[in-house]
Amino acid sequence: MYKILIIEDDQIIAKALKNHLDKWELETQIVEDFHHILDQFVGVFQVLCICEN
Repeated sequence: MYKILIIEDDQIIAKALKNHLDKWELETQIVEDFHHILDQFVGVFQVLCICEN
């Protein structure tokens, strides 16, 4: 199963994206602590990281 880390400060957008990806049976995780993003990224192997520019 693919694992996707969503880095988005707008929780409405992050949750909408997560809900959409979950329909495709993808394992998604939303970053909630922006001071420890790297720990969360390294802690779980990620295939795709989605972040806001």
